[in-house]
Amino acid sequence: MKTWAPLIEDRLTRGLRLAIMVCALALLFPRGRFYALSALAALLLAHGIVHWRRGGKRYVGAVAAVAIALFVALAYANVQRRQVETYLEHHRPLAASLAPDGVHRGAGPGNNGPLTVDVEVTDGKIARVRLVEHRDAVYAFDDVLPALRGRATVDTQFLAGFVFRNERSIAGLGAAMEDALLKVIFDAPHLNAASRAIFFLTSNEGGKITINALAILFIVLLAFDYTFGPTLRPGLGQSLNCYNCQACVGVCPVKQVGGDPFPMIMVLEARLGNVERLAELAKYCVGCGRCAAKCPVGNSGPSIASAGYLVWRERQRREQRRREHELRMLTGEKTEVDRG
Repeated sequence: MKTWAPLIEDRLTRGLRLAIMVCALALLFPRGRFYALSALAALLLAHGIVHWRRGGKRYVGAVAAVAIALFVALAYANVQRRQVETYLEHHRPLAASLAPDGVHRGAGPGNNGPLTVDVEVTDGKIARVRLVEHRDAVYAFDDVLPALRGRATVDTQFLAGFVFRNERSIAGLGAAMEDALLKVIFDAPHLNAASRAIFFLTSNEGGKITINALAILFIVLLAFDYTFGPTLRPGLGQSLNCYNCQACVGVCPVKQVGGDPFPMIMVLEARLGNVERLAELAKYCVGCGRCAAKCPVGNSGPSIASAGYLVWRERQRREQRRREHELRMLTGEKTEVDRG
């Protein structure tokens, strides 16, 4: 009976798994989103190169097409953003009288994440500004919002002198107010939903702190992937329960293989997903089962050895089928696999 594990192992390789996790990381870590997506592109490129060498030219072509499409979309979004910036250069500080009376909602980048505001315009002036959602400090806008009432323009420069005010919080508030009015000003250019999504995905703030945080998070992802890998195969997941106590080594009649403690070295290789080395070590196991009796969590050396060998043998067979398929594609002749 076929299982889902070989399919996942073939399609969801370590590089692809890391690429997916990096993509998720990009969405959750806005300050380094562009860096994370760049790492994602590099991983996909490396994955494509490997498939190119294996004859997967269509796969590489699809990756290239996606990359070109993203580049075109980013270029289009930047053209739209430039139109908005040009409009603001000529109309800043933005007059409230340009917007119709009513309550208008906008969003901007705060100090600790996005913030959303409602701007109420009455008789061409700002009647009230209400924070809908934000992650800034609780005191960041205590005296700021009342000071905006009755203002004729969206100008936050006069707020710079307020005590204990973060400049990025004030700048984000101003950006959110401008966004709210730009959406309802008749002759103002607007960013469509696609452009906003592109800017959301490519937002980035450089600096050593961001790079260090991304490096730490990537190490965590890598460790998680090495933990996740053995669970894809029956029999190898038990290696994650090992305490590294080496109690199994004391009762094993082999005890050492190439200077490494046996059978614990098999458990460690299984945890790392190194089935080639595990298959190499499996031939030294005599199958006595003493390690399983002594292990505090019941890990079985013979079980791990047999599971690792089966995975390695299956990989070898898949590799042989792939080579025969490539030979058939080159020669146009049927191989033994095709005839079967």
